[in-house]
Amino acid sequence: MGLLSLIYCKRLHAGFYRKYNFVFLSPHPGRRPIRQRGRDSSSTVTTSPDGLKKERLRPLVPCNRLDRAEAGDRVFVSYTGSLQSDGKVFDSTEGKDPISFELGSGLVIKGWERGIEGTCPGQRVRLTIPPELGYGSEGVGEGVIPGGATLVTNMLF
Repeated sequence: MGLLSLIYCKRLHAGFYRKYNFVFLSPHPGRRPIRQRGRDSSSTVTTSPDGLKKERLRPLVPCNRLDRAEAGDRVFVSYTGSLQSDGKVFDSTEGKDPISFELGSGLVIKGWERGIEGTCPGQRVRLTIPPELGYGSEGVGEGVIPGGATLVTNMLF
C-alpha cells in the first residue's frame, strides 16, 4: 500500500505538500518509509462507554494537537470495512480514490464520526463499531451488512 494519500490538514509542516487546495502526505518522498526509532510500535486502544473501540495503529507522522480532526473539517479517508463475525469485506477504497466528507455533517455512520474525531492526518486506525453506532438492527444492502452486525473498519487519514 502506498503512502501517498489525499488528506486534509489545517496547516502545513515538513513532509506535507499543497496541490489543488488539498494536501498530499509523503513522509519520505522518493524513499521507503523509515521506522521511527524510540517509539513504541504497539497500538493504543480506547473503548468508549457506548462500545466504540478505537485502535490507533503506529502513526506514520507525528501528531500535533492542532492537526486533530474536529467537527466542520473536510476529511479524506481510505478504508476497508468488514464484518466482525466472519471477516467478510463489504466495502473498500483499495485501488480507488479516498472518500471525503465534512466531519459532523451526518453523512456517514455515527461510529465513523466519533472514531475519526481527534485523529491526525497520516494516522492509521481500526474502529470496531457496535450496531447502535453502525447500521442498527435493520442492516443495509440486501444482506450485505446484516442487522445487528458489528463492523470493523481499517482507515488511513
